[in-house]
Amino acid sequence: MPYGPTKFVNGQNQGAAPVNTQVLGNDIQVIFPQTFATAKPVFPMPPA
Repeated sequence: MPYGPTKFVNGQNQGAAPVNTQVLGNDIQVIFPQTFATAKPVFPMPPA
C-alpha cells in the first residue's frame, strides 16, 4: 500500500492509503488511485 509519512495512532498507520488491484496477464497491477496506477483497469473482465 502506498503511503505518506508513517504515523501510528492507537496502532493504526495514519499515512496508509488503500489501492485497488487487478490481475492482468498473470501479474497483479495497481489500477487505482491514478497516482500509483501501473495499468489501466479492464472492465468487464475478459473471458478466460
